[in-house]
Amino acid sequence: MKAGGYLRAASLADAASARARGGIVIAGGTDIMVKGRSRNIYADKVLVDVSGIGELHLVGERGGAIEIGAACTLSGLCADRALRERLPLLVDAMEHVGGVQTRNRATIGGNVVNACPASDIIPALMVLDASVRTTARTIPLADFFVDCPHCLKHEGMYVRSCLFPDAASKKTVLEPGELVRSLIVPLPRAGSRHLFYKLARTQNIGLACVNLALIGTLLGGVVEGLSISMGGLFPRPCTLDGCSAVLRGTSADVSTLDRVKAALAEKLAAESGALVDYGYKSRVAPALLADGIAAFMAGETLERKRRI
Repeated sequence: MKAGGYLRAASLADAASARARGGIVIAGGTDIMVKGRSRNIYADKVLVDVSGIGELHLVGERGGAIEIGAACTLSGLCADRALRERLPLLVDAMEHVGGVQTRNRATIGGNVVNACPASDIIPALMVLDASVRTTARTIPLADFFVDCPHCLKHEGMYVRSCLFPDAASKKTVLEPGELVRSLIVPLPRAGSRHLFYKLARTQNIGLACVNLALIGTLLGGVVEGLSISMGGLFPRPCTLDGCSAVLRGTSADVSTLDRVKAALAEKLAAESGALVDYGYKSRVAPALLADGIAAFMAGETLERKRRI
């Protein structure tokens, strides 16, 4: 891999200044190394390494939420006992990312900024109603991403990495010189249930073809509230509010699940001209969602990961 230069930033101010001049921010570098090795796209770019900035590695609780530094590695977060107890859905999703070597390097902030539609972490953060704290503002995660129809074409999921040299400038609302400091994740309601499931082409390290994250509460066997997000299907991460609305106040019986599947199928139809493997995904995604909801209602889990 060739790069035009390398800067190990000593502070957020240094990093922000370098990014404003066109530098490419790296932390774990797991995505950039793949892109840079296969295509000579960083020869004129300065790589700005933020992994040495201490405040990007902090994890703390305040105001009913957990704040997680953007440069925290996935392995480090998965090993955090308090985080496993407080945000089990997020930890479950992080444990599905790549293999151990990838998780040892990959960071939570980098995963979010890369904005891959097949990310395992982003759907979990979406249903947890997370926000992104930058050097300039705090942005609800739902407002952080912009549509990237190109992703639906190439992440089918045959290409293992985003095609853009700087995904942040193409797929997020980050301004030049603006950096992600942390993720703010509200603590789930007491008594909430969650589920994460990943459907991949290969066992253990495969990129998701489709994944599912959901969290919610039941009252007397009836859905009181439920938030759902699925990866690998849409041009930007989203929650499936239409599906949640169908379920609210029901016991998720067979007829209700049929209506949920129909709601998802209708939403997916809008992407029929862009989504690679639409024929396959339009069949498997509604079925996966129905299976996930049934498991959620029963307090069970789906198989961790299944080969297609």
